[in-house]
Amino acid sequence: VYEKYEDVNPALKATGTQSQTASVSVLEQLRMPVKSTQESQTPAAAAASEHMQMQQCQTQVESQTSTVLEPLQTQTQSLPDRQPEQAPTPITQLDDTGCSFSTDNDLGRQFAAAAAASAMAAPTSASAASGSCSGRRGGRKIVNSLQEALQYADDFLSVVDEGYEGICTSDGRDFGLEELVNALEQQGTMSTSFSGIESVHAEVKILCEKLSRKLGREVAVPELLFMIEWGAENQEELMIIAKKEGACLFSDQSGFWRPEIKAEIDAVYRQPDFAVEILAPLIAEKKAIQLNQYCLTHKSHRCKQRCAKRHVAGTDCRPFSGQGAQLAMRDRLIIHTLNCIACRLEIQEDDVTLENVGNFPVQELLGCFLGHIYHIEASLQDALHFGWANARLRLIMRLRHKVKYMAQISPLSAFCKRFHRAVNYSWREFFWIHKKSYRLQGVISGDELQAELSWARGRPESLHNKKDQQERSSGSNFLGALTQHEFNNWGSYVAAFPGMAGQLNQHAFKHSQKSHDLYLHTLIRNMGLIFCDSIPELTASEALVCQGFPVHPEFSSRSSVLCSFNVKRVGRTCAAVRHQVGNAMFIPKILVAHLHGLLSWKPHKLPDLMSNLALANRMKKKAEQQSRQQQQKQQGGKRRRLIVKQAPPHNLPRVNTKSQ
Repeated sequence: VYEKYEDVNPALKATGTQSQTASVSVLEQLRMPVKSTQESQTPAAAAASEHMQMQQCQTQVESQTSTVLEPLQTQTQSLPDRQPEQAPTPITQLDDTGCSFSTDNDLGRQFAAAAAASAMAAPTSASAASGSCSGRRGGRKIVNSLQEALQYADDFLSVVDEGYEGICTSDGRDFGLEELVNALEQQGTMSTSFSGIESVHAEVKILCEKLSRKLGREVAVPELLFMIEWGAENQEELMIIAKKEGACLFSDQSGFWRPEIKAEIDAVYRQPDFAVEILAPLIAEKKAIQLNQYCLTHKSHRCKQRCAKRHVAGTDCRPFSGQGAQLAMRDRLIIHTLNCIACRLEIQEDDVTLENVGNFPVQELLGCFLGHIYHIEASLQDALHFGWANARLRLIMRLRHKVKYMAQISPLSAFCKRFHRAVNYSWREFFWIHKKSYRLQGVISGDELQAELSWARGRPESLHNKKDQQERSSGSNFLGALTQHEFNNWGSYVAAFPGMAGQLNQHAFKHSQKSHDLYLHTLIRNMGLIFCDSIPELTASEALVCQGFPVHPEFSSRSSVLCSFNVKRVGRTCAAVRHQVGNAMFIPKILVAHLHGLLSWKPHKLPDLMSNLALANRMKKKAEQQSRQQQQKQQGGKRRRLIVKQAPPHNLPRVNTKSQ
């Protein structure tokens, strides 16, 4: 088999005897089970098995002897996991970036494996040794540590400033940071719904702060008009932003249904099978919603949703997620998404960005209700693509108004590729607050590790409160704070997946939620406690960093307030923050979608002649209005003087008309 593979890939002939010895050892290991099974197989089955083993051997040899990082488009073969009892997962779909993904939440494995192969390659230059734009097409950076990953905004702005292919104006000029600032200032206003903990506003603050530092002048942050969020803990975080920005905060997305259709809404909520069919005529005729609701910021019912240039919403993913009931449009929670779509149909913002899981029905919902107003495009993007060592595959949907915008310069899928970065560090770097120097610098007041331990021990089901179970868990303070169910799952994870991080509220064999060799698994709202056999619990601050929030002490902008978690808040708990993180949007991905709207979409603009004529007409109308007001004042004054000069009746005393 090795000789045949040598003919396919002659580059292996020059790798030396060491690589050949390693390859032969791999072949010997893989041939062992073949000899034991071929005795009871038919000749056809034995030939098929031998062919399959040869392909696996080729993959093993290539992963151990390759010293050159292949392009991302060639990493489509399935790579075997390091666990011997798990077979390689078959490829089920290809996203628009060329990466292969599977259906068992093992997403982005090939992308992470490509980064591992790049780590094996010896640097041949100073730029390669520093990890800058080596081995990747289009100058994509290889991220070698979490500190480098946190500099995603600087890396993205460097890509913009270099003027890559496709990022240019209609007359051929390269876009620079000044052009980006001009587009940001023209955008001016923004709004969010399903706001969560406001990842969108944090992304805008980070972008403006980085631009200000690079250009040496202040870049104004777009005005935040309103936010919509129903979670009580999330509202506490959003209130910090709302009071500072003066934005409206509404408590419920479904609170915008009109009162006269309340009976229909209640009936649909009880029987949601035909929710779309029942509400579609009302939504299409714009008779379903009202824009005003009680505002938590201004304590008033007069506040309403206002039209912003940009709107971002992370719609409810539970009807379409594999972790939920998977009822899709027959789920009662679809009512909230329909309300958000009805609001977009009524307000019609220029630029709309939506995020959901990959199973979201884009054509069935967005295409039917908004397709006649917006150009719609969608792209599957993972956090692994942008240099983050944790998986979070989400569908980014971009809606461009057909009247307010011209045709786009670059599609979303091609635009995102320019900002892809390879991962070359371990997910264990996310456990940063366990260092003694960082324990007091988290989002929880005081020692965050101690706060996590106190919260875990305070649960009624904790082993810490059961004397008969304390001896079994006396090896670690954190293990003693687990419940019996979590302690049993921890033992199963350690035995089955040593060295991996596991979600203790899920069984290790039935519904395992665990990390992989090269990246952390997707964090969900009900993540519970995530433990590793060598590192205790993933804390609240560490979970926020997994979503790109600027709360790490080494973040360059830690001196400024970029999100609500940069401000200490009384009553903030570890469990509440973990719930919030699972529903939050990944900030680097939202930043790329924002840059796509600023750089690839150009609003309709009047020609200079038409602009001058419109300006002249406005000035003429304003001058006519001023002259008309002056004439009315003069005529009104003359009438008053005539009335005053009239002779008073004889029965009244004469008065001084001048004083009157």
